[in-house]
Amino acid sequence: MKGNILFTVYRQKGSVANFETKFLFEEQKIIRLPISATTINLEGVVHILTTTRDITERKNAELAIKVKARKDSGVSTKMSLIGIYRTTLDGRILMANPAMVSMLGFDTFESQLGTA
Repeated sequence: MKGNILFTVYRQKGSVANFETKFLFEEQKIIRLPISATTINLEGVVHILTTTRDITERKNAELAIKVKARKDSGVSTKMSLIGIYRTTLDGRILMANPAMVSMLGFDTFESQLGTA
């Protein structure tokens, strides 16, 4: 499903920058990757150029720091770290929680995603 959201954002903006996702590899290893994509024209043929890199260690370290900071402060927040969304069968985004909206780089759902 996350691939659907990647292509929806790509179609809306014409490019995607640092769209973070997870991939499952052999032996149940999950790695985190930001994907960037843009359209290029090579000798009259249109291509989609994508770049990515493994940021798993960095994301794990960031999460460990957040968990420790919450534990140290004794304050519990209800901020969701998980992006949740709902789409139509053709990939149109119907609903996205604040975490998902932020991951996609928008200020509010209605500002970009809700108008598609």
